[in-house]
Amino acid sequence: MSLRALAAELDALCAVYDEPRGFADPGEAVREPLAQRIAELADEINDQMSTVPVASLDDCLVRLKLLRTVAPFRPDGWDAAFDWAIHFLRGYGAAAGLLGEPVSSECQLHALDREYRALNRALDGLAGILDDPDEDDAYRAAADRMYEVLRAINVTPPRNFRDCAIKLQRLADPEHGMAEGEIDNDDVCLTQVIKFIEAAAV
Repeated sequence: MSLRALAAELDALCAVYDEPRGFADPGEAVREPLAQRIAELADEINDQMSTVPVASLDDCLVRLKLLRTVAPFRPDGWDAAFDWAIHFLRGYGAAAGLLGEPVSSECQLHALDREYRALNRALDGLAGILDDPDEDDAYRAAADRMYEVLRAINVTPPRNFRDCAIKLQRLADPEHGMAEGEIDNDDVCLTQVIKFIEAAAV
């Protein structure tokens, strides 16, 4: 089945699952098999998106919208689907001359991303030498700041394709990405990227 056909079935099932369309709640006897089929579709969609390269800006947009839909089901290995989109956006932006301003400390998302990476390395280093990192003031302070930075990356609107790639890298992060469900505004991050690409594709 094609990706678009899978997406159409997923949208239809999610609509029935989320909105009983004016009827009484059908109950768990109906909702449970629906949820099982939605989860199966999420895995199948993820398998396709993780192995087939992005072909166009429109294809990238379709895939990101699908990732947003399957997010609650967190299929295994879905970070690979993000990787294809990140790779495409970098290449597309460079080829079309749409990457935007050069990377510098003045670029807000680039600066936030650099701070996140530094904090993450520092936390890994502290965890390797402390007996109980969670009881250490310096470790807790660095962890709190790291999560502040992650939330800031999520809510900062992208200004170019490089910014979009940074935001998607954040969502694909194996330790603190969307699959882990640690940050409460991951959906905002993905929606901002989708809106930017929709505007660019017009």
